[in-house]
Amino acid sequence: MIILTRSMMDDLAKQNKLAPFNIVNVASTPVALAARAGAPKPDISTADAFKQTLLSAKSISYADPAKGGLSGVVASRAIERLGITEQMKSKTTLVPGAQSPDLVAKGEVELGIAQASEIVPNAGAQLVGPLPGELGSMTQFSGGIGAAGRISGFDERKNGNGHSMQDAARGCDADELRREESIFPLHL
Repeated sequence: MIILTRSMMDDLAKQNKLAPFNIVNVASTPVALAARAGAPKPDISTADAFKQTLLSAKSISYADPAKGGLSGVVASRAIERLGITEQMKSKTTLVPGAQSPDLVAKGEVELGIAQASEIVPNAGAQLVGPLPGELGSMTQFSGGIGAAGRISGFDERKNGNGHSMQDAARGCDADELRREESIFPLHL
């Protein structure tokens, strides 16, 4: 079984690298704000509160949107929509990937924007919450079986319409997937 973002799974399906009719959405994770573990959690309940939090922060970090990471693209877009691009430039550190929670944990920046699933495992950072309302974004994760792959005890031909993949995904323990609301299992 392969689990990737939905767009990556769709690309693999177009290349015939997945068994036909078996992509199933299994979980999602929001783009979220990180603060240092133990620090007071700032208010990000509304777009205005989030804007004030960013303007009040000494420093922030997120993935470089030019490198294509979704959380960086979402962060950049949110800052632009809030009309604070110029105010944020001098206090923003762009990273090549998922390092923002690490910078927060080390105290190198005050706040970070990343996928919630990248924030929660970092003991030195805490999840403040998803970006509010229309500023936020959820990343969908999907599962599928490789075109040449087999899962023991699993009949991939069952019904010929993907139900067998759904049966395999239902066998996953949702509590194992979700940790402190960073990944949200979907009910199959």
